[in-house]
Amino acid sequence: MTEAKENAKLPYWQVNVPENQRPATCPQFLREIGTRNEEMISVPEDEFHRLTWPEVQELIKTNRIDLFRRAPADHRRYLAFSHQLKKEYGSVMDFVAQKRLKWTEMKPRAAPFEDPDDITILYNDWPYGIDEKIIHLVVWTKFELEDDKEKDDLTPRMRREIDEYVDKTFRSRIPPENIIWFKNWSSLKSIHAMEHFHVMLNDPDTDFIQEVTKGDVPAAEKGPQIMVSWNEFVAFDIIGNLTFEESLKCISSGNKEYISFRNVIFKAGKRINAFKYLPHLTPLMGPVLQRSKAFQQRMESFHNAAAMVVKRMATKTDRKDFISYALQAMEKSDPSTMMSNEEKKSSYEVLMVAGSETTATQLSGITYQLMKNLDILENLVTEIRSTFA
Repeated sequence: MTEAKENAKLPYWQVNVPENQRPATCPQFLREIGTRNEEMISVPEDEFHRLTWPEVQELIKTNRIDLFRRAPADHRRYLAFSHQLKKEYGSVMDFVAQKRLKWTEMKPRAAPFEDPDDITILYNDWPYGIDEKIIHLVVWTKFELEDDKEKDDLTPRMRREIDEYVDKTFRSRIPPENIIWFKNWSSLKSIHAMEHFHVMLNDPDTDFIQEVTKGDVPAAEKGPQIMVSWNEFVAFDIIGNLTFEESLKCISSGNKEYISFRNVIFKAGKRINAFKYLPHLTPLMGPVLQRSKAFQQRMESFHNAAAMVVKRMATKTDRKDFISYALQAMEKSDPSTMMSNEEKKSSYEVLMVAGSETTATQLSGITYQLMKNLDILENLVTEIRSTFA
């Protein structure tokens, strides 16, 4: 019997499940899920067609977004995930607000698209069954996306404002033919109380996606952790503590802005290096760089570091850190060992970028070696717990 024929005889909750793992009764998370959901998970996985980019564009242009479907196995996992969230958080909306968006204040600060703090861009945690090169993002807003209730569609004014935002945020960096957006009909929304619209990008630059999502990872991909990312968090927190006597709270808050900035700087450095082969273009480098994202982030980083240096310099403490040695030199009033304020600000900013990279690399190497030598890991764990417990 072929897999397709076998699946056709199975109840919907057993389709695409290995024979030795099929539940005798319907799992709780698949009960009373409605005809549409039952049909979606009943499709044999090998018969499911992932939409190509032209097909995605056509569905959105013709407003047939109701034809979007998740792959059967993905949709089953989504239903299980949603069921668990409702038990833990009360609703999917509460989970998104608390854990994904981390919004403590839901009231918008300004008119639509005027204040960046009213907008957050994240991966779609459970994207549709589309070509894996297509990235599916969700733009969450604190402000209302005005609808025409009779047509169950955006008003012309709101459609124009969203398109202008997409122009500024996405089409300015990616070819327009590789971007398309839509807003779900009210009847298709999985989260009704929080405004959002969808943006799909065809094979975009991964660094750009990391930048606009601030390093977000969709829930569907969470599981085994990428230790390099955690080591980068640890590194920035350590360097921040050693430099400014305060953690940058990368681990506790999931703050990826410093990592994103560092990656942009390194990437820009590689591009700047190309000018040595084109010396006649060097005079153009300054004006071009000043309009770049890297330059803007560089200036923001400098101002942040400068503010933290001023704050640390004003703090009276006997604690030894990088700035404490600069303070000692000031107290001795030895011109040969003193740094100017500008030198301090620039030096400590460099520490944040260069120091974090080497620290994260070293932590990654140590982690790898410990995983390969479990006896040493066990001794290390014992020593740490006996010393700091």
